[in-house]
Amino acid sequence: MDPASLPVDRRARRAKTDRIDLAALLRALMAWHRGEHQVCRMVQVPSPEQEDYRRRSRERERLVKERGPAHRPHQGPADDPGHP
Repeated sequence: MDPASLPVDRRARRAKTDRIDLAALLRALMAWHRGEHQVCRMVQVPSPEQEDYRRRSRERERLVKERGPAHRPHQGPADDPGHP
């Protein structure tokens, strides 16, 4: 279950405790079980293969970002096909 999908009264100033959170999660889960699928979203846990694929992608993104603009190829006049 995606906890961010649970409705919360933003104006109400109330104590936030694990007991209150658990009660809200249980109410949402019981409603979902009754067929009220609009009360929250269910999250699909990725398989180990999907997670490995995501990890490779995240690692590549991190390395490209870490490399930074100093390692991008130089685009000088000799590299420009329209330049005489």
